Amino acid sequence: MRVTGKVKFFTDEKGFGFIMPDDGGPEVFVHRTDLARSLNILLSDQRVSYELIDNPRRGGGKKAANVELV
Repeated sequence: MRVTGKVKFFTDEKGFGFIMPDDGGPEVFVHRTDLARSLNILLSDQRVSYELIDNPRRGGGKKAANVELV
């Protein structure tokens, strides 16, 4: 199931950022490696859709995967 949201920020030099989901839940971590092939960077306030998956590096939290522009 895909979720939609808006990019809170994305740091190109570090390759990660956060997305604010439209449903009002907690912000979601996103890494450059989880962007769709057509993307290599995200910009603040861009609308995106993504899959929410387990993130083993963040203590069992969630992260965005297969992120695409809406």
